[in-house]
Amino acid sequence: MIIIYSDSNEEFRREAVKMGKFYNVEPVVVDCGKNEDRHSRRESVISALHATDFVAFICHGWKQGIELGFDTTNTAQLADALRCYGPLRVVLYCCSTAGGGVDGDGGFADHLRDLSGAQVDAHDGAGHCTRRPYVRRFDAGAVAQGGPWIVAPQHDLWPKWYRELHDSDLRFRYPMMTREEIASHLAQ
Repeated sequence: MIIIYSDSNEEFRREAVKMGKFYNVEPVVVDCGKNEDRHSRRESVISALHATDFVAFICHGWKQGIELGFDTTNTAQLADALRCYGPLRVVLYCCSTAGGGVDGDGGFADHLRDLSGAQVDAHDGAGHCTRRPYVRRFDAGAVAQGGPWIVAPQHDLWPKWYRELHDSDLRFRYPMMTREEIASHLAQ
């Protein structure tokens, strides 16, 4: 597991440290200061990658990219680096990266999944970096249109999903769980 976070926000650091303690790994910080250019940020991310089955990015995001220097014009560079390590899960704890067309089609998370073949979980809209409940899953290996909600806002499990993301470690565990495991956990 690799946790990569931006130094631009104290909450990113706090959540990266909490996640690191949960999984017993040391998070990697990427300098996103005003003087750090996007190319240097991308190089920092790629040099931090190594053989793993899970990568978490914690930083600012938008529909077409993330603060760590990647957007839909250069996603292939990140996807190529991720593909080197086999079956992979990626979580983008980055606002709005699941945005786009229908079910997030054409947005950054969809583009990353399409190019890397990885399962990508990502937030739709702005909110807290790890506790935002509007999360889409772009399934591994599927070059498809967008990704469905992990728990749909109108679903009966939505209130518990919302609470658990705010009050428990589920926010760190769900990327490693199937939709069925998440539903089973929430139904308890």
